[in-house]
Amino acid sequence: DQADIRFKRIQSQLTENKLSTKAQAKLKSELADIQLSYENAIDKDNLNAAAYTQLAKFYLYQADATAAIDNLNKALKINPRDADTQLTLAKIYLDMLPHSQIALAKAPEADIDKALKYLRNSILLNPYSLEANYQMADLEYKIGNIDLAYKHIKRLMKFCETGSRCVD
Repeated sequence: DQADIRFKRIQSQLTENKLSTKAQAKLKSELADIQLSYENAIDKDNLNAAAYTQLAKFYLYQADATAAIDNLNKALKINPRDADTQLTLAKIYLDMLPHSQIALAKAPEADIDKALKYLRNSILLNPYSLEANYQMADLEYKIGNIDLAYKHIKRLMKFCETGSRCVD
């Protein structure tokens, strides 16, 4: 998607400290145009799941997880069989969780349940997703479900044996 490529370029440029105030303002204006293009696509067709997903990614780049979750849920209402959208939602909830096993034990159970739900859905829809299986194995291990973690690790190993691209 051209807007996505343009957005990443602008974000990269904005992180550089060498830009003048005028250049920063111009780039921020371009970001607003990209957001508006996604919103206009949704206004024209409120069943455009791809536009909701792209708008969600835009919000993720802006570190607005709440708006991203809202738009991804709208996309899933339109197309609940989109494994990538399920995985993106799982990753948002995973990012909200602490990364150590000890801290994870104190994390809100609802966030863990949501991450598990979206990972399971993503794997059901695309059982060959390396990323979804890896994320699931990691989360299952961290919450103490060693047997389930092992199941996903075995699946990943099988992918590697069949010549598929393996986990980096």
